Amino acid sequence: DRDYSGWTQWIFLRIYNSYYDREQDRARPIGELIQTLESGKPACGLAPADWKSMNAQQRRAFIDNQRLAYIGEQVVNWCPKLGTALANEEVIDGKSERGGFPVFRKPLRQWMFRITAYAERLLRDLELVKWPESTRTQQSEWIGRSEGAEIDFPVECPKFKIQTPNALRVFTTRPDTIFGATFMVIAPEHPFVDQVLKNPPSDSDANKLRDYVAAARNRSDVDRMAETREKTGVFTGAYAINPATQQKIPIWTADYVLMGYGHGAIMAVPGHDERDFEFATKFKVPIIEVVRPQGVDHAELAFAGEGASVNSANTDVSLNGLSTPDAKKRIIDWLERTGKGTRKINYKLRDWLFSRQRYWGEPFPIVFDEQGNHYPVDSSHLPVTLPDMADYQPVESDDPQPLLAKATQWVNTTAGAAGVDPNLLPANTMVKRETNTMPGWAGSCWYYLR
Repeated sequence: DRDYSGWTQWIFLRIYNSYYDREQDRARPIGELIQTLESGKPACGLAPADWKSMNAQQRRAFIDNQRLAYIGEQVVNWCPKLGTALANEEVIDGKSERGGFPVFRKPLRQWMFRITAYAERLLRDLELVKWPESTRTQQSEWIGRSEGAEIDFPVECPKFKIQTPNALRVFTTRPDTIFGATFMVIAPEHPFVDQVLKNPPSDSDANKLRDYVAAARNRSDVDRMAETREKTGVFTGAYAINPATQQKIPIWTADYVLMGYGHGAIMAVPGHDERDFEFATKFKVPIIEVVRPQGVDHAELAFAGEGASVNSANTDVSLNGLSTPDAKKRIIDWLERTGKGTRKINYKLRDWLFSRQRYWGEPFPIVFDEQGNHYPVDSSHLPVTLPDMADYQPVESDDPQPLLAKATQWVNTTAGAAGVDPNLLPANTMVKRETNTMPGWAGSCWYYLR
């Protein structure tokens, strides 16, 4: 149904041309954001002076990063033989369920919906729906709101440049246990790992690290997070400084840490986390007790509950004797006062991956110029229809390529022929169409509104 497909594409354009205004707690047209910034007012955390100092490309990048539909890079299960990305449940022991072909984890450029912007509204509005309490609980847990802190752990070696100047950033719901952080663990996909491999520290076994990372990156998230799996990991050879103790702690990489949550790095507190405890026991990393149940002299190993802080003091702040809630508040106050961290609310909810590499699906009403900038097709030129093809077989390649990339005459066109507003891009500009297609539920999501 081309008309229905056109309306689905129209909805996508509405999302693409919108951003989330946190002050008004709703989506607004992206054009209004630009007008606000041009008028000299702050918006989306950007000061007027910063907007004024940006060049055209920097402004474009900032605006694109606010869109509710945006391009992100996601790691997918890529099967070269089948020429498509597979869901986690379609991969068994590193091979495709259909055909038993090798599957590899590959980064792939994807269209995403910024549903995380709505996390608080989704939680709040659960009270408005007449669902069973068990269903509302499941939805709440799926959104997964957690309060804690972001903390920067300085990296001892200044040659590594990462998220903040020479520091690894973590999110934790238990900042009160920071005095018990005796090592750090980063995901094998973390950019810091690549920097170590390019310039290995003297304590690093680069070959062992490289082999481990290659194997870990090809395991599914479900497999990596299985509680029954024995903990594995490799020391990177690099060290961080615990900002509370000022002690040098080793940085390991292990597959039980994923890039998808927080910052792909954790402060490991083996005295009070089961996974960290198992890891520390296996690799003989120190374990320090920093929380003890009220009224006992010594806690069980890996005690993860609330209690009273012990062994948690430096010359500037002490948590000793405080209950867990009070200890959290005091340490976050100290982190913010000293510039070592900030309060943070995090969610398990992830943005919605909205791209597929197959033929069947609504084409995205988007084109790219030679610099890689994306532009929307004007709504008056919808629907964008799929091209006829002589061969619908996927391309067998180690480099993920959507099937539509084979339709070169359809892909390579001009802005005018594609239907881009000439006020955005001159009609004779050479462009390439987006070759990913929308998922099957793109149309079915709004079918009930017909």
